Amino acid sequence: MPRSQHITKPMLRSPFAQRFLLLFVLSAVVPASIFGGFAYYQVSDEIEKINRRDVQQQTKSAGLMLHEWLLHYRHSLDNFAADVSAGLIPVDFDKPRNSITIRRPTTSESEAIATGGHQGHYEIRRSRGPYAHEMTRVAQAPSGEHVVIVAGLPELITPYTTLLPTADYCYLDSTGAALQCSKPVPEDLLERVQAGDMESLARDALYDNDGEHYLVSAWRLFMLPEFGLEDWTILVWHHESDTFQTVGHFEKLFLPLFALTVSIGLLIGMVSIRRYLTPFRLLMDGSKRLANNDFDVSIDIRSGDEVEQLGRSFNHMAGELKKKFETLSTLSEIDRLILSSQSLEHIGETLLSRIDALISCDVACIWLAENNTNELTTITRDICSGDAVIATKAHIDNEKIDSLARLSGYLDLRTQRHQDNYLLPLLEKGVTNGYAVAIPVDASHVANFFIGSKTGTAVAAEDVDQLLEFTHRTAVALSNSVWRGKLYYQAHFDILTQLPNRRMFKDILDAALSRAQREKHSVGVLFIDLDDFKDVNDSLGHAAGDELLVVVADRLRNTVRSSDTVARLGGDEFVVIVPDLNESETHALIDLRDLGEKLLEKLEPAISVAGQEISVTASIGASFCPRDANNAEDLLRNADAAMYAVKERGRKGFRFYSDELNVNAAKKLRLRTEIANALERDEFELYYQPKVDSRSGRIVGCESLIRWNHPDLGIVSPGNFIDEIERSGAIVEVGCWSLHAAAQQLTAWHRSGFQALSMSTNLSPRQFADRNLLIMVQEALAQSNVLPHLFEIEITESAACGDFDHALALMGNLRDLGLRLCIDDFGTGHSSLQYLQRMPIEVLKIDRSFVQEIGMNERGEMVTDAIIGLGRSMELTIVAEGVETDEQLDFLAKRGCHVIQGYYYSRPIPAAEFEKLLRAEVLPLSNVTCEPAENPILIAS
Repeated sequence: MPRSQHITKPMLRSPFAQRFLLLFVLSAVVPASIFGGFAYYQVSDEIEKINRRDVQQQTKSAGLMLHEWLLHYRHSLDNFAADVSAGLIPVDFDKPRNSITIRRPTTSESEAIATGGHQGHYEIRRSRGPYAHEMTRVAQAPSGEHVVIVAGLPELITPYTTLLPTADYCYLDSTGAALQCSKPVPEDLLERVQAGDMESLARDALYDNDGEHYLVSAWRLFMLPEFGLEDWTILVWHHESDTFQTVGHFEKLFLPLFALTVSIGLLIGMVSIRRYLTPFRLLMDGSKRLANNDFDVSIDIRSGDEVEQLGRSFNHMAGELKKKFETLSTLSEIDRLILSSQSLEHIGETLLSRIDALISCDVACIWLAENNTNELTTITRDICSGDAVIATKAHIDNEKIDSLARLSGYLDLRTQRHQDNYLLPLLEKGVTNGYAVAIPVDASHVANFFIGSKTGTAVAAEDVDQLLEFTHRTAVALSNSVWRGKLYYQAHFDILTQLPNRRMFKDILDAALSRAQREKHSVGVLFIDLDDFKDVNDSLGHAAGDELLVVVADRLRNTVRSSDTVARLGGDEFVVIVPDLNESETHALIDLRDLGEKLLEKLEPAISVAGQEISVTASIGASFCPRDANNAEDLLRNADAAMYAVKERGRKGFRFYSDELNVNAAKKLRLRTEIANALERDEFELYYQPKVDSRSGRIVGCESLIRWNHPDLGIVSPGNFIDEIERSGAIVEVGCWSLHAAAQQLTAWHRSGFQALSMSTNLSPRQFADRNLLIMVQEALAQSNVLPHLFEIEITESAACGDFDHALALMGNLRDLGLRLCIDDFGTGHSSLQYLQRMPIEVLKIDRSFVQEIGMNERGEMVTDAIIGLGRSMELTIVAEGVETDEQLDFLAKRGCHVIQGYYYSRPIPAAEFEKLLRAEVLPLSNVTCEPAENPILIAS
């Protein structure tokens, strides 16, 4: 039968095809089946784990929702109690006010109040009245009597906004008694909760009840800090069929898809068999491989005819092409190395592994030396014996490095002149002569390429030419590697301190976390921020600041363990990664605290910078995995939050992260956002507190004070938001608004007939330091058309004395505008008489802290008397703020204080109410005869 007929017969009648198909089934289908079964088990198990985590997270969210709900009612109860204590709400026993009533304490509550064990605590119990539950707390009425405030609570909030619709739940108190349940809790499950067996519940997860399986999750509500109660528990259970529906769906889809995959694989196998049965298909495939630079192709055709001869010719052609392209491939490999980021050693090994395709030699060698470390790497390949590439390292002195850099040309290794120690490996291999070429890299690295012969025959000239061409490419590859190494260092290390930078820190921490997860260790992060570092830069210059950072970096690096990593994130922020901590949370906390305190101690000794001794302190925050977070970003953020908590408490200290810090940070962020919106929505409002002439009792001026008319909270005093405005930088914008509003209001009152009234407004330290302050004040005066001599600017001592020369110039400019300047809170800041006598001020304001001492502390009265005497001697108008009692008023009037301000006359009030006070003309006077003023009260005519 002709050969062509064998080619066209049906595929599966061929023994080769049958064997090929069987082999395909054994090698593809069987492993695929095993892999499919394993994948099915892994995916199913992972889906179950995800479902369990989801149920646990839902339970926690439901518990947090209930906790927030209770906090809402507690807040209402606190506000009501505060109003009762302040006398704003009369004490009417058992008279309902919406959902809140007041009752007398029971016998047990009275006993608890007497012992001090009940005040400040809350009780939540089932109600016998119209509400499902009630919350109580004790308050003290203005009469001194203790009363119980009772807030009725409706049914506890239903958690189905966070739970699956098919889930059942139950709220349990600290004794395990049910507070509210969607359905009764199974008895044995309730017993486990009452016994406190929460860990086994979280571990077992599945609960068997008469053959029905339920997924159980429980979470404790920590009630002690907010309510003074023992913990509550929310218990949630789901039927297994509801929570593991995804697993069932996966089971239904897996087998059909797997069968389809196997069928497709069999079909592909049969098609492949048909393609590769014929010699022509083999020839076509070989041609394609040649076109793809695969010159190792060899076709075995044994047909006994011209087709077999064609196959032999094809194989001969492939061999010839392989020889031609081998050289081009080697040169191309070098070119790829030029563009790669491989190490010098890897480049050398790659070059020697391909050199025999270009050059006929017995042994090839590359020497790589580094000046900084005096390390010599010798890479050799014995081509004759077929040995692999070998790399060895040794120490080499600078003299030998210089000798290696000059080594070039033909060498006879049998002479003593060429017996240097770096040539010994070649002599051991029997090399007698060769040719060396120095390779230029950079100032820190020396390289040399050598090819040698064992037979005594000199290296051929054409091989030398090829070596020189080879060396040119090698030089570029090595130089590129060194350059990339420098770039890598610059990208991953801080140039100033030589510490890992933020990018490198992230990589190291990620690796430590991965290893800790595998080996069940903990990983700690310490966030270190130097205290008052900005003062060093401002006073001594940035060069001194850099010098200080280098010393600090060295101290940190020398204090931690060799396994720890110190990194610089930027500025004066450092971070320490502490890997391989004990898995025990207690031991990890102790180790981290010990390290933190040790770092603080090592930083304490003074550092000499720019000829000055500088004491360095730091604030350190700590977090660790797995307690605080499981990823690098969260760990760093939490340690940062702990560090800022140290800053807020006075700096120079150590603190661990807690969930409370994130809650506070979230509150601050929310407050900052609301403040930004408040300006846009015109929610800020000015209140005015009168200033009264101590002699006539007439209102001669007022101080403008900002209030926030919050859409939900009502009027908010500045104590609750002004610090955040300062920190966020919004104080400049808010202060600008306040300045314009105060000036416009004063103009309006002048037009209403109160032409002698003056107005004072405060400048914060940040406003006072703003370079645009003078322009802002000029615009406010121009737009309001206010009389400048009746508009007063109050500046605190700390703001005025910070940069005194700048402050003095700015105060002079403000005074030139006709404005009156007042030093606010005098006595609480620098209180420097040298500064005071140089300032162009007209008003001195006594701080309320001194006024409060009147009648209570004789030394405090003496200080107040001295301040008044100082101001009068400097012919300044004296204003006392915070006056609340007759005794304080009498004392100040008798000493000759010109102006009185405080709650004695009025709290800060809205503009409309303040105008009513103006129309009343005269307020109560002191009962003593005032000393005549030595200078007129300048804030009113």
